[in-house]
Amino acid sequence: MKNTNSIWMCAVLLVCRFSGLAVAQEFSTIRDSVYYEAQKEQRILEIILPQNYDPESKEKYEVIYILDGEWNINLLPYIHGFARSEGFVPPAIFVGLPNVYPDGQNQRDRDFLPVNAADDFLSFIEKDVIPTIEKKYPASGERTLFGHSYGGLFVTYAFLTKPEVFSAYLASDPAFQGSDSIDIKIAKEKLGTLICAGKLFWMAGIESTWKQMGIAEMDSIFRAQSPEDLHWNKGLYPNETHNSVRLKGIYDGFRFFYKGYSNGQVAFHPMGGTAIKGKPFPVILFSRNTPVRYTIDGSEPDNTSQKFDSLITVPGPATLKMCSFHARGRNPVTTTGVFKEGKTLPSIKKPKNVTSGGLSYTYYRGEWDKLPDFSALTPVHSGRMDKDFNMLTLPDQTNFGFIMKGFIEIKEAGYYIFALDTDDGGKFYLNDKLIIDTDGLHGMGDVKTCMLPLEPGFYPVRLDYFQRGGGAGLDLLYVKPNTLQPIPIPFEALYSN
Repeated sequence: MKNTNSIWMCAVLLVCRFSGLAVAQEFSTIRDSVYYEAQKEQRILEIILPQNYDPESKEKYEVIYILDGEWNINLLPYIHGFARSEGFVPPAIFVGLPNVYPDGQNQRDRDFLPVNAADDFLSFIEKDVIPTIEKKYPASGERTLFGHSYGGLFVTYAFLTKPEVFSAYLASDPAFQGSDSIDIKIAKEKLGTLICAGKLFWMAGIESTWKQMGIAEMDSIFRAQSPEDLHWNKGLYPNETHNSVRLKGIYDGFRFFYKGYSNGQVAFHPMGGTAIKGKPFPVILFSRNTPVRYTIDGSEPDNTSQKFDSLITVPGPATLKMCSFHARGRNPVTTTGVFKEGKTLPSIKKPKNVTSGGLSYTYYRGEWDKLPDFSALTPVHSGRMDKDFNMLTLPDQTNFGFIMKGFIEIKEAGYYIFALDTDDGGKFYLNDKLIIDTDGLHGMGDVKTCMLPLEPGFYPVRLDYFQRGGGAGLDLLYVKPNTLQPIPIPFEALYSN
């Protein structure tokens, strides 16, 4: 049985050496080379820069180093590009290290196996390839190493012997039984002693090679001995072949390395406004899928900043900054909310000749990309926005706008959060000052909020709105003091004449 398995494993590895996975998409590569002193040979590098790369930009990128570049230099960017299009990973630079030369010679056994020259090859990558890439291209210092089969064995060997060289290690169906199972022996001896802060390791395998190639044994070692600060996991894929597992395993590896990645803003409310010194107020977090950290002094959050679970209390005026974090660090977008120091906005007495039940409006026709100067236009209709008002009953369903005017009655002193959601654009004014701006062409869902300290009494309000093509939508809500739930402003709290 032992001999049969050995023969079978060798056959699998032979197939892996000489067959690739065809990928329809081709990528534009930059060809470079580095001299490999230990073997007295010039080694080709194939570099793929991020899509829409701008050499004038100061942005820097992770570099993904790809073993068996002749097979995988299109595969990994293709899979990564799909994950990138879904917002799961940031852009990256790819560096392929081919093993096949013009004379047809292949050096996988020599370069990848610890019993041969794996130490020389790893030193070559560390001391020659990486410095060359990071000198010529905008590399951030984040590095990932990918390898499949013998390449996966080499990836694991690199992690176990020099974990400091790369940030993340992706081993696809690694052939641990090759090279006298040295990876297994080293893992048993050294894994628990490695310094792995910030390091990631992903291992993918298939059912038929899980035991025969030593992956199950390596998995058990990792489960028993991996350092607490190592972020690692594995994927077992039924019904895949030694080659086809790359498609799923690479994709899941990228997702694992960037779990929690987001290139969007953290959603919290209120988004800004006026605060009174010494009077605290709540802020609610809506982005809860990833860890979020914040500061209230205007500094950029880092992984030591205060964690934001779902609700925080801000003690008074502040510049609130929030950022979400993924498995490898900080996401690129910081969301800022400015709460300026101020006083309670003064109210007025109830105006004469107004009744509760809604706001008055004047209606205009036109096709705009943003709110027009309504004072220069002639209204074609007017009415009252009350409980019977419905935009579906307006004279037009597209290309129109209106101004709503009146007063809002405030019965309880405290902080009020106003929220505006429009399709297309709108502006909300209180006391003749612009409070919320959602101007422009867009759909519903981009809610803007603002907090104000108000006192009992009446406040003049105005809402400008326009719609161009497509659907229409308008929601004006508020959150009353000592509550957290936004509600539509009651019609009985709105007055007009």
